[in-house]
Amino acid sequence: MTEPASPLALHQINIVVGDMRTSLPFYRLLGLSIEEVPLAGWAPHHASGVTSNGMRLEFDSVAFAKQWNPGLDESNLGSAAIVFFNVPTREEVDRVYARVTAAGYRSQKA
Repeated sequence: MTEPASPLALHQINIVVGDMRTSLPFYRLLGLSIEEVPLAGWAPHHASGVTSNGMRLEFDSVAFAKQWNPGLDESNLGSAAIVFFNVPTREEVDRVYARVTAAGYRSQKA
């Protein structure tokens, strides 16, 4: 009889973004600590973020993502994953929403 497989530890999630310059400030508004790559030529293609509970979010440009996923469909960016952030109260949801939309980010639903 085989042993059951140990659960894998989720280490990071990579998000492919169409525009790094607008994506990173958005995630910073949500509280992520984001380290941009210090190499000028590399910065438009990759950045690393960490949530308050230690989850890593990696941000990759389309050009960089196509190096490891040549079949990437650019027309579906943003629709393949939904990222959830936890806040303690409904009122805090409203405060985060107000902060993000006041910064000029579009909302699909209040």
